[in-house]
Amino acid sequence: MNPDVKYEFYIILYAILLGMAGAFVYDVLRIFRRVLKRGVFLTGLGDILYWCLMAVITFIYLYQVNGGVVRFYIIVLIFLGMIMWEVAVGRYMVQFVSKILKKILKIAHKYLKKLIKPFKMVNSFLKRKIKKKIIKKGGHGHD
Repeated sequence: MNPDVKYEFYIILYAILLGMAGAFVYDVLRIFRRVLKRGVFLTGLGDILYWCLMAVITFIYLYQVNGGVVRFYIIVLIFLGMIMWEVAVGRYMVQFVSKILKKILKIAHKYLKKLIKPFKMVNSFLKRKIKKKIIKKGGHGHD
C-alpha cells in the first residue's frame, strides 16, 4: 500500500477513534450527573472543562498529524466518531451504568445509616451528660 494512502487512512481512523473516546469521556460525565445530581453551575462547569479538554486534545492531534493545520474533514471525522459512539453504545451505557450505580448507592446508603446509628446514639448520650454537668455547675461550664 502506498505510504501516503496508509498515512491518510490512519489519520481518518484515529480521528474517528478520538471522537469515540471523547464521547465515552462525556458519557462518564453524564453518568456522574445522573447519579450525583449536581446543580446548573457544576453542570456548566463540567461541560466547559470537558470541551476545553477536547479542544486541547484535538489541537495536539492536529499538531501531530498536520503540524497544527486544521483540516475540516478531520474535525468532521471526530464528530462522526462521537455520533457513532453515542448511537452504538453511549445512550445504552449511560442508562445501564446509571441504574446500577444508583442501586449500589441506595444499598450503600441503607447500610451506612445502620453503621452510623450507634455513633449517633453515643453522641446523643454524651451531649446529655455534658449538658447535665453544665447545669450542675451553675450554667457556666467551667469552675
